[in-house]
Amino acid sequence: MYRDVEFVTDGCRGGHVDGLVGDRGILECKHTYSFNTTDKLLNYYYPQMMHYLSLYPERDHVWLSVIKGNDWTPLRIERDDEYIKNLVQMEHQFWDCVTSDREPCNLEEELPVDPIKITIDNMISVDMSSSNSWAEHANIYLENKAAADDCAKSKTALRKMVEANVRHAEGHGVKVTRSKSGSLTVKGI
Repeated sequence: MYRDVEFVTDGCRGGHVDGLVGDRGILECKHTYSFNTTDKLLNYYYPQMMHYLSLYPERDHVWLSVIKGNDWTPLRIERDDEYIKNLVQMEHQFWDCVTSDREPCNLEEELPVDPIKITIDNMISVDMSSSNSWAEHANIYLENKAAADDCAKSKTALRKMVEANVRHAEGHGVKVTRSKSGSLTVKGI
């Protein structure tokens, strides 16, 4: 269920969300260009979404509804209480500068958005840097990636050389066989 909302204030802070969804969600709608990435969208809009969640403490997520060109992408972003705490503190510090007629210091400082910590659609990101097993297999992958790519290109080229009426082709230690469904398999002999 979606409902329209009024402008909400909390002392010096305020905001107008696009809507409330169900009992626990906020709706925020955006339009962007076709090739924008989810990471760029999150870096840009995450502070705004967390600001809105700070104004609605009973809400635990934001539905970021994004239209990229002609495509619609809904993203469920979970509440980040640690980020919200730091954001609200920065907002109050800024407002204190406004009311005391002082120039804000540290204007270039931003509250960092860590994409690893953002939960999207109940899915998390993890940093595998501390896993020795991951490191071992990552190194093997990187060492063999170029060869695997070359192998995939050669398999594609070999398949293209097999004409439609050929069920078995072989030569130079490689064979290509056609299944009854028509798919081609490339193997070493």
